[in-house]
Amino acid sequence: MRKQILILLTCFFTVIAAHAQEGKYATVPGVYKGNMPCEECKIIETELELTYSTDSTGTFSLRDKYISEGSKEAISSRIKGEYAIHSDVINTTKATVIVLNYDNEDKAIYYLLKADGNLLPLDKEKRPITAQIDCTLKRLL
Repeated sequence: MRKQILILLTCFFTVIAAHAQEGKYATVPGVYKGNMPCEECKIIETELELTYSTDSTGTFSLRDKYISEGSKEAISSRIKGEYAIHSDVINTTKATVIVLNYDNEDKAIYYLLKADGNLLPLDKEKRPITAQIDCTLKRLL
């Protein structure tokens, strides 16, 4: 009887832990928009859409619009792929990192999930990008 109760309690806590983990990342899917610095142009308007697949993975669509100085036309690009959510250490603090193209380290793009639900871009070494403009991608939906 004790063994059966122990097994039932283990199953119960496993289910609770799984739902808690799933709820932890439930707010990540959505649309984010912001600006990135650009050396060859005025600014890059960025829009990132994250779509939920599992508790820690999904698909993404990243659109960049390159705005040039003095030009009426902008150049746009769009990439699509898969993302994963990882716990990592950023500046000695445990953090949640979203990794676009997580299965290809050369093409991986990193974002820090901030406490306010917005995304802060990180460089390849997972350090915050420093720029003269605010590079935060703000959650729209």
